[in-house]
Amino acid sequence: MAKILIVDDMDDICTLLADLLSAHKHIVLTAKNGAEVEEKYSKIPFDLMICDIMMPIKGGLETIKDMREANPLLKIIAISGTFDVTTQSKAGICRDWATKMGADYTMSKPFDCDEVENAVARLLG
Repeated sequence: MAKILIVDDMDDICTLLADLLSAHKHIVLTAKNGAEVEEKYSKIPFDLMICDIMMPIKGGLETIKDMREANPLLKIIAISGTFDVTTQSKAGICRDWATKMGADYTMSKPFDCDEVENAVARLLG
């Protein structure tokens, strides 16, 4: 059982991931943007963070960078939306930057639940 923080400005994504990971007996917290992450982390340090890249207030790339600096052992999954050819290439660039900022794994939205489960299991060992 791990403590997992889901950071996404879309309620449906947070709910889907929270339900999926809670079913695997993980403790799941959610945040709407990167600005909420440090507050949550100071109260309950988490083992893994799933973070959307594009969010208002404080975006995912900055959040990933800050959390990687705060906790080098934190496991991080970055997610980014892809809807058409234009945004798909932009999302690919964002995922590349997320890796450079410290993400351990990146995936596209919409994502496959099996991919999420496998990535979480692999990262948590």
